[in-house]
Amino acid sequence: MTDEEYKKYSEALESELGEVKAKNHELSTNLSTATGPGVSQNLVEYQLETQEALEKIEHFLKGDMIFYNQETQEVSYKTNTNKDIILLNEYGVNFIMSILNGYFHKGVFLGNLEDQRIYGIMADIATEIRKFVFCNYEKMGMTTKAKVARFPSLLVQVFHMLEIALMRSEGGSEREIINTSNIVMQNQSMNPAGQYARPSEKRKFSVFSPSTW
Repeated sequence: MTDEEYKKYSEALESELGEVKAKNHELSTNLSTATGPGVSQNLVEYQLETQEALEKIEHFLKGDMIFYNQETQEVSYKTNTNKDIILLNEYGVNFIMSILNGYFHKGVFLGNLEDQRIYGIMADIATEIRKFVFCNYEKMGMTTKAKVARFPSLLVQVFHMLEIALMRSEGGSEREIINTSNIVMQNQSMNPAGQYARPSEKRKFSVFSPSTW
């Protein structure tokens, strides 16, 4: 994998992660049109699932080569043998992943944070990462000047990933989407045909008809 390929790979990953919010909006639409508690639970679990995204990020950090099968539409990875391309060793990858794992989970997504607080958290993380890397960059696998020079670019990608994760909690938007969808599905389950009961018409009063009294 050349530097250009590496750059394209990182940009593709960032773009894919950037589509998370759009996917969430689509899922919320699906939730609002689906019926039944089983369907609701499955879609909510899928919306909050992070394992697939974290696995892709880990492959990216490892510098693995990505292969896409157009026939089966499956993605596979292969370990890169070019040591000059691999920026981080196992210790470095685990360090970055430990940070991402702390924010890529439903506890964060379902939170309620203001944007100023989100960027304050990111600033704190950035400060701690810089201090750690300054003291441990060789231990993390950056044993050449070229690798050290490339690390800020990788760090930008990591911060974008964190921003995407944290922004899902902005103003409690993710939680609101799920709660609204649950209310809609509960209403639909009570009226499976999507029809609303019309209020019964009050019969005209008649002194000779006790049922109208």
